[in-house]
Amino acid sequence: AEPIPYIEDFNNSAYSTNTKDPVFAVPCMYSQKVKYSTSYYPNLSTSKKVGSTGMSLELKKSKSWKPEGVNTYVALPKMSAPLNELELTLKLYVENINYTLTVGVMEDPMDTTNIEEISVIRPKLLKEFVEYNISFEDYTGKGEYIVLTTNNAVTAPVLYIDDIMVNYLPPCPRPEDLVLSGLADTPVTFSWKKTKATQWRIMLANERLSEAELAGDNLPSGKIALIDTVTTNPAVINGLSENTSYYAYIQTICGNGLAGIWSNPLPFKTTCEIRTAGELGVENFDTYGTGS
Repeated sequence: AEPIPYIEDFNNSAYSTNTKDPVFAVPCMYSQKVKYSTSYYPNLSTSKKVGSTGMSLELKKSKSWKPEGVNTYVALPKMSAPLNELELTLKLYVENINYTLTVGVMEDPMDTTNIEEISVIRPKLLKEFVEYNISFEDYTGKGEYIVLTTNNAVTAPVLYIDDIMVNYLPPCPRPEDLVLSGLADTPVTFSWKKTKATQWRIMLANERLSEAELAGDNLPSGKIALIDTVTTNPAVINGLSENTSYYAYIQTICGNGLAGIWSNPLPFKTTCEIRTAGELGVENFDTYGTGS
């Protein structure tokens, strides 16, 4: 079993990027490669990666594969600690918002019929590596292998995964799966993956904040529209302007001055308020650009 923390960044120069090799390149990881044309998947790629050197894990699926639409997957080695004490961190790159990654658990790493789904990562940011955290705190099954797989609901995704780490659960977990409930009317309603936490801080910024800005003790006040503390999930946030772009973040508050790290940003734009007939007068379109 692998010691904790388990880290795999796919930068070992001994790993092969030969797509025609039917054997998966990373020792102690499990997979059954699928052949498409003359290449096998999953494999390691140098086209997308974190940093200027190294590789990433490429998962791919196609309707043309036999059996049709079969998912590709990678199972991590067995860990030396129970899964319900652990958290998975990874960085994911996609170019389509419909490309999702399923994180699950397997009892047998070579039997894809027994995958127990833990979470589905639905990216909101495209064409960049974004970090995600998946908690196994509530897992009570018998599986011992964490698995990453393409999703049955998507016909032809290409997913790049890098900087995998399995570590013990943090004392104040990072909220995941922040979404808008319904349209972005004002006020707006947010929801996120339920955890044992009971208090959170939601922040709306006028522009995307850097990792350094989010990690510091002093948030950039000039870029922040509002910060609100909430105790319900979903939560309703008031005070937004209509027809305005925001980046939403959420942070867990764990008491005794302890707070978790901010979530990934959720970009959205509020809708226009409903107008009564004649309220805005005549629109002659003279104040806008041509769009050319």
